[in-house]
Amino acid sequence: SGRFFKIANFAKPDILFVADQLSIDLSAFDFNNYRRNTLGRHRQLIRQALGFSPFGGAYKVMVQKEALHLVERQVHPERVFWALCAFMRAHRIEVPTYHALCETISQGVRDSEQRLDHIIEQSITEDQIVNLNELFEKLPPDASGRSIHQLAKLKSAQELLQLGIIRHNLDLLKDLKRRYHIILPLLTRLNLSEEMIEYYAEYVLRAEIFQVKRRIRKYL
Repeated sequence: SGRFFKIANFAKPDILFVADQLSIDLSAFDFNNYRRNTLGRHRQLIRQALGFSPFGGAYKVMVQKEALHLVERQVHPERVFWALCAFMRAHRIEVPTYHALCETISQGVRDSEQRLDHIIEQSITEDQIVNLNELFEKLPPDASGRSIHQLAKLKSAQELLQLGIIRHNLDLLKDLKRRYHIILPLLTRLNLSEEMIEYYAEYVLRAEIFQVKRRIRKYL
Protein backbone atom coordinates (compact mmCIF):
# COMPACT_ATOMS: atom_id res chain seq x y z
CA SER A 1 0.00 0.00 0.00
CA GLY A 2 2.99 2.30 0.41
CA ARG A 3 1.88 3.56 3.81
CA PHE A 4 2.29 2.83 7.51
CA PHE A 5 -0.60 1.87 9.78
CA LYS A 6 -1.35 2.61 13.41
CA ILE A 7 -0.36 -0.07 15.90
CA ALA A 8 -4.04 -0.66 16.73
CA ASN A 9 -4.63 -1.55 13.08
CA PHE A 10 -1.85 -4.13 12.79
CA ALA A 11 -3.36 -7.30 11.31
CA LYS A 12 -2.78 -10.54 13.21
CA PRO A 13 -1.90 -12.52 10.03
CA ASP A 14 0.79 -9.93 9.22
CA ILE A 15 2.24 -10.17 12.72
CA LEU A 16 2.34 -13.98 12.48
CA PHE A 17 4.01 -13.79 9.05
CA VAL A 18 6.77 -11.43 10.24
CA ALA A 19 7.35 -13.49 13.38
CA ASP A 20 7.69 -16.62 11.26
CA GLN A 21 10.05 -14.95 8.76
CA LEU A 22 12.32 -13.68 11.54
CA SER A 23 11.96 -16.83 13.69
CA ILE A 24 10.76 -14.75 16.62
CA ASP A 25 8.49 -16.05 19.35
CA LEU A 26 5.15 -14.24 19.12
CA SER A 27 5.29 -13.59 22.87
CA ALA A 28 8.25 -11.28 22.20
CA PHE A 29 5.90 -8.78 20.57
CA ASP A 30 4.70 -6.30 23.20
CA PHE A 31 3.10 -3.35 21.44
CA ASN A 32 2.09 -1.77 24.74
CA ASN A 33 5.75 -0.84 25.21
CA TYR A 34 6.31 0.19 21.59
CA ARG A 35 7.50 3.74 22.16
CA ARG A 36 6.85 6.55 19.73
CA ASN A 37 10.54 7.32 19.08
CA THR A 38 11.22 3.61 18.48
CA LEU A 39 8.30 3.47 16.05
CA GLY A 40 9.67 6.48 14.19
CA ARG A 41 13.15 4.96 13.95
CA HIS A 42 11.74 1.67 12.67
CA ARG A 43 9.71 3.47 10.03
CA GLN A 44 12.83 5.33 8.90
CA LEU A 45 14.75 2.05 8.60
CA ILE A 46 11.92 0.47 6.61
CA ARG A 47 11.76 3.44 4.22
CA GLN A 48 15.51 3.30 3.69
CA ALA A 49 15.45 -0.45 3.07
CA LEU A 50 12.63 -0.13 0.52
CA GLY A 51 13.93 3.05 -1.11
CA PHE A 52 10.97 5.23 -0.07
CA SER A 53 11.01 8.90 0.94
CA PRO A 54 8.87 10.37 3.73
CA PHE A 55 5.87 12.54 2.96
CA GLY A 56 7.41 15.90 3.78
CA GLY A 57 9.61 18.70 2.51
CA ALA A 58 10.28 18.68 -1.23
CA TYR A 59 8.37 15.41 -1.65
CA LYS A 60 5.25 16.89 -0.07
CA VAL A 61 5.51 19.87 -2.44
CA MET A 62 5.82 17.43 -5.36
CA VAL A 63 2.62 15.67 -4.26
CA GLN A 64 0.82 18.99 -3.79
CA LYS A 65 1.72 20.04 -7.35
CA GLU A 66 0.46 16.71 -8.69
CA ALA A 67 -2.77 17.10 -6.70
CA LEU A 68 -3.33 20.51 -8.31
CA HIS A 69 -2.58 19.03 -11.74
CA LEU A 70 -5.10 16.21 -11.19
CA VAL A 71 -7.78 18.50 -9.74
CA GLU A 72 -7.64 20.79 -12.76
CA ARG A 73 -8.19 17.85 -15.09
CA GLN A 74 -10.43 15.43 -13.21
CA VAL A 75 -12.14 17.23 -10.32
CA HIS A 76 -13.95 14.16 -8.96
CA PRO A 77 -12.28 13.75 -5.54
CA GLU A 78 -12.36 9.93 -5.54
CA ARG A 79 -10.56 9.71 -8.87
CA VAL A 80 -8.02 12.30 -7.73
CA PHE A 81 -7.46 10.39 -4.48
CA TRP A 82 -6.60 7.09 -6.13
CA ALA A 83 -4.55 8.73 -8.89
CA LEU A 84 -2.53 10.57 -6.23
CA CYS A 85 -1.90 7.31 -4.34
CA ALA A 86 -0.63 5.72 -7.56
CA PHE A 87 1.61 8.74 -8.21
CA MET A 88 3.23 8.47 -4.76
CA ARG A 89 3.82 4.74 -5.09
CA ALA A 90 5.33 5.24 -8.56
CA HIS A 91 7.70 7.90 -7.16
CA ARG A 92 8.36 5.84 -4.01
CA ILE A 93 6.94 8.43 -1.63
CA GLU A 94 5.33 7.25 1.59
CA VAL A 95 1.53 7.50 1.38
CA PRO A 96 0.38 9.66 4.34
CA THR A 97 -2.76 9.30 6.42
CA TYR A 98 -6.19 9.59 4.83
CA HIS A 99 -6.70 12.97 6.53
CA ALA A 100 -3.38 14.36 5.27
CA LEU A 101 -4.08 13.20 1.72
CA CYS A 102 -7.62 14.64 1.74
CA GLU A 103 -6.26 17.96 2.99
CA THR A 104 -3.71 17.96 0.16
CA ILE A 105 -6.50 17.40 -2.37
CA SER A 106 -8.72 20.04 -0.73
CA GLN A 107 -5.88 22.55 -0.94
CA GLY A 108 -5.49 21.68 -4.61
CA VAL A 109 -9.19 22.39 -5.15
CA ARG A 110 -8.91 25.72 -3.34
CA ASP A 111 -5.81 26.74 -5.31
CA SER A 112 -7.46 25.77 -8.59
CA GLU A 113 -10.66 27.72 -7.88
CA GLN A 114 -8.70 30.76 -6.72
CA ARG A 115 -6.80 30.73 -10.01
CA LEU A 116 -10.08 30.51 -11.94
CA ASP A 117 -11.58 33.27 -9.80
CA HIS A 118 -8.65 35.53 -10.69
CA ILE A 119 -9.07 34.85 -14.42
CA ILE A 120 -12.80 35.60 -14.21
CA GLU A 121 -12.21 38.78 -12.23
CA GLN A 122 -9.64 40.01 -14.74
CA SER A 123 -11.38 38.89 -17.94
CA ILE A 124 -15.17 38.96 -17.55
CA THR A 125 -16.97 41.69 -19.51
CA GLU A 126 -20.15 43.62 -18.71
CA ASP A 127 -22.04 41.74 -21.45
CA GLN A 128 -20.98 38.43 -19.93
CA ILE A 129 -22.01 39.53 -16.43
CA VAL A 130 -25.43 40.60 -17.73
CA ASN A 131 -25.78 37.33 -19.64
CA LEU A 132 -25.00 35.21 -16.57
CA ASN A 133 -27.09 37.31 -14.17
CA GLU A 134 -30.09 36.90 -16.47
CA LEU A 135 -30.06 33.20 -15.63
CA PHE A 136 -31.13 34.04 -12.07
CA GLU A 137 -33.95 36.36 -13.11
CA LYS A 138 -37.56 35.20 -13.08
CA LEU A 139 -39.48 35.05 -16.33
CA PRO A 140 -42.97 36.57 -16.74
CA PRO A 141 -45.72 34.28 -15.36
CA ASP A 142 -47.13 31.70 -17.77
CA ALA A 143 -50.85 31.06 -18.38
CA SER A 144 -51.12 29.27 -15.04
CA GLY A 145 -49.53 32.22 -13.22
CA ARG A 146 -46.37 30.25 -12.50
CA SER A 147 -43.06 32.06 -12.83
CA ILE A 148 -39.69 30.30 -13.08
CA HIS A 149 -36.07 31.44 -13.38
CA GLN A 150 -34.34 31.57 -16.75
CA LEU A 151 -31.88 28.90 -15.60
CA ALA A 152 -34.74 26.59 -14.63
CA LYS A 153 -36.22 27.05 -18.10
CA LEU A 154 -32.95 26.01 -19.74
CA LYS A 155 -32.98 22.89 -17.58
CA SER A 156 -36.54 22.00 -18.64
CA ALA A 157 -35.70 20.22 -21.92
CA GLN A 158 -37.60 16.94 -22.33
CA GLU A 159 -36.80 13.81 -24.34
CA LEU A 160 -40.23 13.32 -25.92
CA LEU A 161 -41.09 13.07 -29.64
CA GLN A 162 -44.00 15.48 -29.53
CA LEU A 163 -44.06 18.46 -31.88
CA GLY A 164 -44.70 21.04 -29.16
CA ILE A 165 -41.90 19.67 -26.97
CA ILE A 166 -39.49 19.48 -29.93
CA ARG A 167 -40.17 23.16 -30.68
CA HIS A 168 -39.70 24.01 -27.00
CA ASN A 169 -36.35 22.19 -26.93
CA LEU A 170 -35.20 23.95 -30.10
CA ASP A 171 -36.00 27.34 -28.56
CA LEU A 172 -33.97 26.39 -25.48
CA LEU A 173 -31.02 25.28 -27.60
CA LYS A 174 -31.09 28.52 -29.63
CA ASP A 175 -31.05 30.56 -26.42
CA LEU A 176 -28.29 28.41 -24.96
CA LYS A 177 -26.22 28.79 -28.15
CA ARG A 178 -26.60 32.57 -28.02
CA ARG A 179 -25.44 32.67 -24.41
CA TYR A 180 -22.60 30.27 -25.14
CA HIS A 181 -21.13 32.52 -27.81
CA ILE A 182 -21.27 35.49 -25.43
CA ILE A 183 -19.19 33.73 -22.77
CA LEU A 184 -16.98 31.75 -25.20
CA PRO A 185 -14.02 34.18 -24.92
CA LEU A 186 -14.11 33.78 -21.14
CA LEU A 187 -14.35 29.99 -21.41
CA THR A 188 -11.34 30.02 -23.69
CA ARG A 189 -9.35 31.99 -21.10
CA LEU A 190 -10.37 29.59 -18.33
CA ASN A 191 -9.17 26.61 -20.41
CA LEU A 192 -11.29 24.12 -18.45
CA SER A 193 -10.88 20.40 -19.10
CA GLU A 194 -13.87 18.41 -20.34
CA GLU A 195 -14.03 16.64 -16.98
CA MET A 196 -14.19 19.95 -15.10
CA ILE A 197 -16.90 21.34 -17.39
CA GLU A 198 -18.90 18.15 -16.88
CA TYR A 199 -18.44 18.44 -13.09
CA TYR A 200 -19.83 22.00 -12.96
CA ALA A 201 -22.61 21.12 -15.41
CA GLU A 202 -23.72 18.18 -13.26
CA TYR A 203 -23.77 20.45 -10.20
CA VAL A 204 -26.00 23.01 -11.95
CA LEU A 205 -28.35 20.30 -13.21
CA ARG A 206 -28.76 18.80 -9.72
CA ALA A 207 -28.80 21.98 -7.64
CA GLU A 208 -31.72 24.25 -6.88
CA ILE A 209 -31.57 27.79 -8.29
CA PHE A 210 -31.01 29.40 -4.88
CA GLN A 211 -28.04 27.04 -4.27
CA VAL A 212 -26.33 28.14 -7.48
CA LYS A 213 -27.21 31.81 -6.96
CA ARG A 214 -25.78 32.04 -3.45
CA ARG A 215 -22.49 30.34 -4.37
CA ILE A 216 -19.48 32.62 -4.00
CA ARG A 217 -18.33 31.33 -7.38
CA LYS A 218 -21.72 31.46 -9.11
CA TYR A 219 -20.19 32.65 -12.40
CA LEU A 220 -17.85 29.68 -12.39
